[in-house]
Amino acid sequence: MKSNQIKTEHVLLLLIVIFGLGLRIYTLDRSLWLDEVISFNSQKDFQRHISNIYEPMHLYFVILNFSMMLGNSEIIMRLPSVIFAILSILLMYKIGKLYFGQAKEGLIGAFLLSISTMHIQHSQEARYYSLTTFLSLLTFFLLYKALKEKDKKLWILTIFSTILAVLSHYYMIFILLIEVMFFGFIVIKNPNSFILSMQKIGKKKLFLLFLGLIFAFMFLFPLIQNILSQFQTGSGFAGQATFGIPPASFFQDLFSYFSFGFSFSYFSFLAGALVAIIFLSMFLLFLSIGFIASIREKSEQTILLVLWIFLPAVIIFFLSVSLNSALIDAKYLIFIIPGYLLCISRGISSISSNLLKYYYKFVYNLSSIPLLEKRRLGINIGIIVIIIGLFIGASVIPLQEYYKSPVEDWRTAATYLETNSRPGDAILIQPSYIEQCLLYYYEKNSSTFVFMENITTSLENSMRPFRDFTNLVATNERVWIVSSPRHMQDYNPNILNWTIYNSTKVMRFSGIHLYLRPSGLIQIYPKDMSFVDLDSSPDEPVAVFFHNNDSATFSIDVSYSDSYTMAIHAQPWINSAVELVIDGESKGVKTFFETEWTAVDLGTFYIGIGLHEIQIISREGGDFGNTDVAFDQFLIWPKQ
Repeated sequence: MKSNQIKTEHVLLLLIVIFGLGLRIYTLDRSLWLDEVISFNSQKDFQRHISNIYEPMHLYFVILNFSMMLGNSEIIMRLPSVIFAILSILLMYKIGKLYFGQAKEGLIGAFLLSISTMHIQHSQEARYYSLTTFLSLLTFFLLYKALKEKDKKLWILTIFSTILAVLSHYYMIFILLIEVMFFGFIVIKNPNSFILSMQKIGKKKLFLLFLGLIFAFMFLFPLIQNILSQFQTGSGFAGQATFGIPPASFFQDLFSYFSFGFSFSYFSFLAGALVAIIFLSMFLLFLSIGFIASIREKSEQTILLVLWIFLPAVIIFFLSVSLNSALIDAKYLIFIIPGYLLCISRGISSISSNLLKYYYKFVYNLSSIPLLEKRRLGINIGIIVIIIGLFIGASVIPLQEYYKSPVEDWRTAATYLETNSRPGDAILIQPSYIEQCLLYYYEKNSSTFVFMENITTSLENSMRPFRDFTNLVATNERVWIVSSPRHMQDYNPNILNWTIYNSTKVMRFSGIHLYLRPSGLIQIYPKDMSFVDLDSSPDEPVAVFFHNNDSATFSIDVSYSDSYTMAIHAQPWINSAVELVIDGESKGVKTFFETEWTAVDLGTFYIGIGLHEIQIISREGGDFGNTDVAFDQFLIWPKQ
């Protein structure tokens, strides 16, 4: 009977691993983004990583360097992360079974980790987050097993695992802190038991173990000093966490990331506020039940889980408050997720057991109906499957959003530029450090690809855009501007505004905006237009059409006959429509849907030499747009 049960557990675990692997290899070949390209460039300096063992993320770059011997494709670069992710799923099963004494919690925890959006996301990145998650699981598994079995070899493995964890990322110093505090709790709780355990190990083995601890401390001391220094000032950490969680919503967003892979506000946008509240409440409910059930039965494991889940988060929160800074991105605390999901798995197991008990108590008369073990098992499994189904439902929307929206699609952007750029074009990068992403994929002859590093730098520092851009346009037929709004947040917002006003957006890829300053571009602003039917004159530099038939009229003087592309730089609200009229002749109505400012192409038309009257008219109702539209430029340039 027990043999069959073990076989069933292993079959279920195998199915969970296969399912988790499938979620992690799906779209694994997607384009690299900035952080992954940084990983690629960093691992190339193998000698530096070997000689400077105390540099951040040392361990991961050494591992990546060896994996890159197989090739430099996206899949090969991400392969170590996938491997550590699968090992983490297996360890979730082992640690759940070890902590709670039965396989049920281990299997549930392994499944929850297999469908975790945040874990899947970082399992598909050529970064160190999957490694840190695995090492946190391995360390706490070995620690608890060593305490229970009092085996010297397990203590040595625990020390070794801790060293590797701290070398994988600065924030893994919390693993060492949790171990020390948990060990202290064990000693204070059962001092006599601890003394007996030490005596069983023996003086010689205990002396060797003590020497090992001294060696580990001396080995890690320079790194610990560096970490503590950065924690005191926030330097380095705040710099890393470009998109940190603000203190006001820290815990709400942190647990939302752990549950859904997105901040609470973004998940509310995706699923609706009510759905987001219900699902997050469900996670926190089972988390609380898991804590209560663990305290009643397994107090030591509960203390370790509490320290694992809350100690790093609480410390970072108070540091953020004291420094008045969004100190951390949730991904740096991804090593908390296993503890979080283990506690939830305990909650699910406890609920299923209690529901089963009450089901038989109130539905059946137990004195006349025998309680069959197979029936009990079937109902218990059914309850767990229903609860797990709720967690699967909570993961569907985040997973769909993650898979359809890569962080930055540099491969497609580079392909577009290679196809559409031509000799004499210049390509300007904003901000300049994302240049490495484009260079990773861009393979066209460099004679058509002019990086204007000096101009980019001047834009970022002294904001002399008009003089520099005029010089750039004078020496290059066309200027492409590659911008990443995600990274532009680090810089003066005027840079992005300058880009918008001096070019037209031609393409938007995931996380990347591509602008073009075509030769012969003419820009006309609201101050040079006359308006009809507006409630009042537009507040420069933006004009807004609120009603049907609102219109703007202006004149352009064309110096040579040609086909001209016309566009407006606009921001609609959901769905808008405008009609273009040239010299009294309608050129059609353009309906467009956008969520941000963009160049709306109104079409390409042949225009002869001379003065022409242009009219833009708002069209609402019927088959056209139904909302307002704001615009700040009319753009016209010869067809390229």
